[in-house]
Amino acid sequence: MHGTDMHDIDRLRHLEEGMWATPTRSDRDWMDRHLAPGFHEVGRSGRRWTRDEILAAPVSEIDSLIPLPDFSVRQLSEDVVLVTYRSVVAGLSSLRSSIWRQSAEGWLLEFHQGTAVP
Repeated sequence: MHGTDMHDIDRLRHLEEGMWATPTRSDRDWMDRHLAPGFHEVGRSGRRWTRDEILAAPVSEIDSLIPLPDFSVRQLSEDVVLVTYRSVVAGLSSLRSSIWRQSAEGWLLEFHQGTAVP
């Protein structure tokens, strides 16, 4: 990839929003295809999650504001981007960041972090 174009930005928004939507979050194959082998997350609570823990966790409905507010994509390298946005769930805001890597199979989520907004 040589620069992030509008197609990539739209695809990354779709993928990031898919991580919040119950139909895709509950689809093990979808999640398996989009979480990188070394994926890890630092949640809003500060808890660290591994890929295996995310895939094994029961899926519940998340009442998140979609489209994701303040969505932005910043190119970090030829095949890596930083996605940032704000999430709003049950009236609580968090600042979010995700690192996505383009592979031969498509975009893979390498890392995600949520930070509570006081």
